[in-house]
Amino acid sequence: MDARLQTLATLYRAAPTRTTLFTFLPLLLAAALVVNGFAFGASLSIALPAAAALVAYAAMTTRYHIASLRRRRITAFAIAAEADDRE
Repeated sequence: MDARLQTLATLYRAAPTRTTLFTFLPLLLAAALVVNGFAFGASLSIALPAAAALVAYAAMTTRYHIASLRRRRITAFAIAAEADDRE
């Protein structure tokens, strides 16, 4: 499996609700905006930038949550190592 997909799977296992809300839902909404624009003849000059903004938002929040997950793991590892040193 690709490293990025593995990281995303790890993020989903750690926080499934947050990952769904901030990663997958904006992507689904962006796809729905574009499909709606094509299906009903709406202005694509409005739908496409809005979809692009949703994709950018999903990418930004996913990166933030991955960084947060890594920070929590490093902190937990440091605390465990410190506890081992005290024994």
